[in-house]
Amino acid sequence: MTLVYILDLNFPEEIFLAMILTIPLALFGSWLEGRQRMWQNKSYNQLLKRVRRGYQNEFCPEKLISKSILQILIVNFIFAYLSIYALIFIYEKIAPIWPRNSFLAWPYLWIFASIGGILSLRIRRAYVVFFTGVLMAGVYLIFKDVGWLSVS
Repeated sequence: MTLVYILDLNFPEEIFLAMILTIPLALFGSWLEGRQRMWQNKSYNQLLKRVRRGYQNEFCPEKLISKSILQILIVNFIFAYLSIYALIFIYEKIAPIWPRNSFLAWPYLWIFASIGGILSLRIRRAYVVFFTGVLMAGVYLIFKDVGWLSVS
């Protein structure tokens, strides 16, 4: 949304290009989140070592939580800031050569956008329901195109 707002994108093909450009950043963001969890686990492991050695009077969970929240805020802010500027730069280079004909309509754009939301759930059942729906729609379109279904 930020990229669409900053660049004042109004047409489906422009927004679709922006969506495509964000895919590598989504993969990198997922990797970065994994690294961040590893960093958080190191802090937690240090806390466990201190508690097991009997330093319970030095146990200060608010420091651990504050450090964790600060780390998350800094990493996410830097990632978002650099991502937006990288996307703007790349979009401005690719947009002039991107086809301008209306090969996409708004409903297709909404479907593509919903795929990211469904896949971000990380629930296997949601994947099964989604891909079953896609398969059923595909079979329907094939049967309709072949003429096996008469739709009035």
